[in-house]
Amino acid sequence: MATTDAPLTATRPAVPARAGRSVVWALIAASLAVKSAGFSWDFLGYYVATAHGTTAAGASMTLFGVG
Repeated sequence: MATTDAPLTATRPAVPARAGRSVVWALIAASLAVKSAGFSWDFLGYYVATAHGTTAAGASMTLFGVG
């Protein structure tokens, strides 16, 4: 049986290549920022110990570990 309806075709909006590249670079930069911020948690104990003493450092690291 033949139909006279036109086939459905999906059309994609045209996205300039430059816009696609800028999105990729934004995602890469955000990923690197998150990774570098996560690295700073390793030095939290040193910072608290020098600013507030070892008792406060131990308490803050204990609370951080529990949380």
